[in-house]
Amino acid sequence: VIIRKWFPQSDLLAHPNIKLFITHGGQLSTIESLYRGVPIIGIPVLGDQKLNMANAANRGYGVLIDFPDLSEETLTKALEEALNNPIYSQNVKRGSQILRDQHTSPADRAEFWVDYVIRHKGARHFRPASMELTWYQHISLDVVLFLTAATVVFFVIFYK
Repeated sequence: VIIRKWFPQSDLLAHPNIKLFITHGGQLSTIESLYRGVPIIGIPVLGDQKLNMANAANRGYGVLIDFPDLSEETLTKALEEALNNPIYSQNVKRGSQILRDQHTSPADRAEFWVDYVIRHKGARHFRPASMELTWYQHISLDVVLFLTAATVVFFVIFYK
């Protein structure tokens, strides 16, 4: 066992001897695992991790263990399921092929969009209309104040 503060996770997942990945289920970890074609066991702790792992489990390339249920028994069962059932490996390989099947590389797409924005002098047509609103319109303060005033007037008129 090697302990370090940081490992190049995607490179490790690309190694041919890696058969399974145990993770917290963060978005980047699940995408890297899918991209590299490695089944996962996820033990989510915070935020979007449970949703990411539920997605992996529903798509058949991951096993979800709820953190409160984590024990030697549940981990052993999940390891046996993910390593011995070929459906996990098949599903993650299929998902990896789908994820990798792109007509251009991400670097080429990034280059295109940077050039596009430069050619169109900032591409203002892509900016949302909300960028043109004043701060009080953006937070709907004008609407809230109007509705508050209307409610006050209503109560003053009918309950006087």
